Amino acid sequence: MKKLLVYILIVLLCGYVAFAAGRDPQRGYRGFVEWENFVFPDLGFLAGGGGDSDFWTGVSTTHGYQFNRWLFVGAGMSCVWLLNDNDYYSEKAKIKYLPLFADVRTDLRFGRFTPFVDLRMGCNLLRHGAFSGALTLGYRFNWGRRLAINLALGVNLRGERSEEFQSGWNPDEGMWSRPTGRYRTGYDAKPVLRLGVEF
Repeated sequence: MKKLLVYILIVLLCGYVAFAAGRDPQRGYRGFVEWENFVFPDLGFLAGGGGDSDFWTGVSTTHGYQFNRWLFVGAGMSCVWLLNDNDYYSEKAKIKYLPLFADVRTDLRFGRFTPFVDLRMGCNLLRHGAFSGALTLGYRFNWGRRLAINLALGVNLRGERSEEFQSGWNPDEGMWSRPTGRYRTGYDAKPVLRLGVEF
Protein backbone atom coordinates (compact mmCIF):
# COMPACT_ATOMS: atom_id res chain seq x y z
CA MET A 1 0.00 0.00 0.00
CA LYS A 2 2.88 2.38 0.80
CA LYS A 3 4.45 1.65 -2.60
CA LEU A 4 1.16 2.51 -4.31
CA LEU A 5 1.00 5.86 -2.51
CA VAL A 6 4.62 6.62 -3.47
CA TYR A 7 3.86 5.84 -7.14
CA ILE A 8 0.82 8.12 -7.05
CA LEU A 9 2.87 10.94 -5.54
CA ILE A 10 5.53 10.52 -8.23
CA VAL A 11 2.88 10.64 -10.98
CA LEU A 12 1.42 13.81 -9.47
CA LEU A 13 4.78 15.55 -9.22
CA CYS A 14 5.89 14.51 -12.71
CA GLY A 15 2.54 15.53 -14.12
CA TYR A 16 2.69 18.94 -12.50
CA VAL A 17 6.18 19.56 -13.89
CA ALA A 18 5.85 17.91 -17.31
CA PHE A 19 2.33 18.75 -18.39
CA ALA A 20 1.24 22.20 -19.36
CA ALA A 21 -1.63 23.88 -17.60
CA GLY A 22 -4.75 21.81 -18.14
CA ARG A 23 -6.61 22.75 -21.27
CA ASP A 24 -10.35 23.15 -20.75
CA PRO A 25 -12.42 20.20 -22.01
CA GLN A 26 -13.78 20.82 -25.50
CA ARG A 27 -17.49 20.72 -26.31
CA GLY A 28 -18.59 17.42 -27.88
CA TYR A 29 -17.97 13.72 -27.29
CA ARG A 30 -15.75 12.79 -24.34
CA GLY A 31 -14.74 9.31 -23.20
CA PHE A 32 -12.83 7.82 -20.24
CA VAL A 33 -11.13 4.50 -19.49
CA GLU A 34 -10.06 4.11 -15.86
CA TRP A 35 -8.38 1.64 -13.53
CA GLU A 36 -10.38 1.51 -10.27
CA ASN A 37 -9.17 0.32 -6.88
CA PHE A 38 -11.27 -0.23 -3.76
CA VAL A 39 -10.01 -0.95 -0.26
CA PHE A 40 -12.33 -2.55 2.27
CA PRO A 41 -10.34 -2.16 5.49
CA ASP A 42 -10.79 -4.55 8.38
CA LEU A 43 -9.91 -2.54 11.48
CA GLY A 44 -10.10 -5.53 13.79
CA PHE A 45 -6.46 -5.02 14.70
CA LEU A 46 -7.54 -1.98 16.74
CA ALA A 47 -9.45 -4.33 19.06
CA GLY A 48 -6.69 -6.95 19.13
CA GLY A 49 -8.20 -9.17 16.41
CA GLY A 50 -7.17 -9.89 12.86
CA GLY A 51 -6.63 -7.11 10.37
CA ASP A 52 -7.27 -8.72 6.98
CA SER A 53 -8.48 -6.23 4.40
CA ASP A 54 -9.95 -6.84 0.96
CA PHE A 55 -8.50 -5.15 -2.11
CA TRP A 56 -10.79 -4.90 -5.14
CA THR A 57 -9.59 -3.79 -8.56
CA GLY A 58 -11.14 -3.37 -11.98
CA VAL A 59 -11.78 -1.16 -14.97
CA SER A 60 -14.50 1.28 -15.93
CA THR A 61 -15.41 3.11 -19.08
CA THR A 62 -17.59 6.22 -19.40
CA HIS A 63 -18.81 7.97 -22.55
CA GLY A 64 -20.88 11.10 -22.93
CA TYR A 65 -21.14 14.71 -24.00
CA GLN A 66 -19.27 17.79 -22.80
CA PHE A 67 -21.84 20.63 -22.86
CA ASN A 68 -19.47 23.44 -21.90
CA ARG A 69 -16.13 23.71 -20.08
CA TRP A 70 -17.76 22.88 -16.73
CA LEU A 71 -20.41 20.21 -17.42
CA PHE A 72 -20.04 16.62 -18.67
CA VAL A 73 -22.95 14.15 -18.67
CA GLY A 74 -22.55 10.52 -19.68
CA ALA A 75 -23.04 6.88 -18.82
CA GLY A 76 -20.75 3.95 -18.22
CA MET A 77 -20.04 0.59 -16.66
CA SER A 78 -17.47 -0.89 -14.27
CA CYS A 79 -16.26 -4.44 -13.76
CA VAL A 80 -14.50 -5.03 -10.42
CA TRP A 81 -13.15 -8.23 -8.90
CA LEU A 82 -11.60 -9.23 -5.60
CA LEU A 83 -7.86 -9.97 -5.41
CA ASN A 84 -7.66 -11.43 -1.90
CA ASP A 85 -10.84 -13.25 -0.99
CA ASN A 86 -11.72 -13.60 2.68
CA ASP A 87 -15.19 -14.85 1.74
CA TYR A 88 -14.68 -18.60 1.89
CA TYR A 89 -18.04 -19.28 0.25
CA SER A 90 -16.95 -17.86 -3.10
CA GLU A 91 -14.24 -18.51 -5.63
CA LYS A 92 -11.02 -16.51 -5.92
CA ALA A 93 -10.95 -13.57 -8.34
CA LYS A 94 -14.73 -13.62 -8.68
CA ILE A 95 -16.44 -10.52 -10.06
CA LYS A 96 -17.91 -8.71 -7.05
CA TYR A 97 -19.20 -5.43 -8.44
CA LEU A 98 -20.74 -4.67 -11.83
CA PRO A 99 -22.42 -1.25 -11.81
CA LEU A 100 -24.16 0.46 -14.71
CA PHE A 101 -24.25 4.20 -14.00
CA ALA A 102 -25.01 7.74 -15.12
CA ASP A 103 -22.13 10.17 -14.67
CA VAL A 104 -22.10 13.92 -14.04
CA ARG A 105 -18.74 15.69 -13.86
CA THR A 106 -17.61 19.26 -13.47
CA ASP A 107 -14.11 20.44 -14.39
CA LEU A 108 -12.77 23.50 -12.61
CA ARG A 109 -9.81 25.80 -13.20
CA PHE A 110 -7.85 27.89 -10.71
CA GLY A 111 -4.88 29.19 -12.69
CA ARG A 112 -2.74 26.11 -13.46
CA PHE A 113 -4.71 24.00 -10.99
CA THR A 114 -7.36 21.87 -12.77
CA PRO A 115 -9.40 19.80 -10.29
CA PHE A 116 -12.68 18.03 -11.01
CA VAL A 117 -15.64 16.56 -9.14
CA ASP A 118 -17.32 13.42 -10.46
CA LEU A 119 -20.66 11.89 -9.34
CA ARG A 120 -21.83 8.46 -10.49
CA MET A 121 -25.28 7.02 -9.73
CA GLY A 122 -26.65 3.72 -10.96
CA CYS A 123 -27.36 0.10 -10.20
CA ASN A 124 -25.15 -2.81 -9.22
CA LEU A 125 -26.17 -5.55 -11.67
CA LEU A 126 -24.94 -8.31 -9.35
CA ARG A 127 -26.72 -9.65 -6.25
CA HIS A 128 -30.25 -8.96 -7.54
CA GLY A 129 -29.51 -5.29 -8.24
CA ALA A 130 -29.41 -2.32 -5.87
CA PHE A 131 -28.57 1.39 -5.98
CA SER A 132 -24.85 2.18 -6.20
CA GLY A 133 -22.91 5.39 -6.55
CA ALA A 134 -19.57 7.13 -6.18
CA LEU A 135 -18.36 10.64 -5.43
CA THR A 136 -14.74 11.51 -6.27
CA LEU A 137 -12.52 14.55 -6.28
CA GLY A 138 -9.60 14.49 -8.67
CA TYR A 139 -7.02 16.26 -10.75
CA ARG A 140 -6.82 16.46 -14.55
CA PHE A 141 -3.41 16.51 -16.26
CA ASN A 142 -3.50 17.86 -19.80
CA TRP A 143 -1.70 15.61 -22.27
CA GLY A 144 -1.91 17.01 -25.74
CA ARG A 145 -4.84 18.41 -27.64
CA ARG A 146 -7.58 15.89 -26.74
CA LEU A 147 -5.95 13.52 -24.23
CA ALA A 148 -5.64 13.94 -20.48
CA ILE A 149 -4.76 11.80 -17.46
CA ASN A 150 -7.13 11.82 -14.48
CA LEU A 151 -6.34 10.86 -10.91
CA ALA A 152 -9.24 10.76 -8.43
CA LEU A 153 -9.90 9.76 -4.84
CA GLY A 154 -13.30 9.41 -3.22
CA VAL A 155 -15.91 7.10 -1.75
CA ASN A 156 -17.94 4.38 -3.45
CA LEU A 157 -21.32 3.15 -2.18
CA ARG A 158 -22.11 -0.41 -3.28
CA GLY A 159 -25.59 -1.80 -2.89
CA GLU A 160 -26.65 -5.42 -2.93
CA ARG A 161 -29.85 -7.34 -2.23
CA SER A 162 -29.74 -10.68 -0.47
CA GLU A 163 -32.57 -13.17 -0.20
CA GLU A 164 -34.00 -13.76 3.27
CA PHE A 165 -34.31 -17.30 4.60
CA GLN A 166 -36.51 -18.76 7.30
CA SER A 167 -35.05 -21.60 9.33
CA GLY A 168 -36.06 -23.81 12.20
CA TRP A 169 -35.90 -27.25 13.69
CA ASN A 170 -38.39 -30.06 14.15
CA PRO A 171 -37.99 -33.68 15.24
CA ASP A 172 -38.92 -35.11 11.80
CA GLU A 173 -36.72 -32.98 9.53
CA GLY A 174 -34.07 -31.72 11.94
CA MET A 175 -32.70 -28.31 10.93
CA TRP A 176 -34.46 -26.78 7.93
CA SER A 177 -34.10 -23.58 5.91
CA ARG A 178 -36.18 -22.20 3.06
CA PRO A 179 -36.31 -18.91 1.11
CA THR A 180 -39.07 -16.49 2.05
CA GLY A 181 -39.23 -14.72 -1.32
CA ARG A 182 -38.25 -11.42 0.34
CA TYR A 183 -35.00 -9.52 -0.16
CA ARG A 184 -32.99 -7.30 2.16
CA THR A 185 -30.93 -4.43 0.75
CA GLY A 186 -27.55 -3.60 2.25
CA TYR A 187 -24.83 -1.08 1.46
CA ASP A 188 -21.12 -0.76 2.06
CA ALA A 189 -18.95 2.30 1.52
CA LYS A 190 -15.33 1.94 0.42
CA PRO A 191 -12.54 4.38 -0.43
CA VAL A 192 -11.92 4.37 -4.19
CA LEU A 193 -8.84 5.43 -6.18
CA ARG A 194 -9.07 5.90 -9.96
CA LEU A 195 -6.35 6.45 -12.54
CA GLY A 196 -7.46 6.88 -16.12
CA VAL A 197 -7.15 8.38 -19.57
CA GLU A 198 -9.68 10.61 -21.26
CA PHE A 199 -10.00 11.08 -24.97
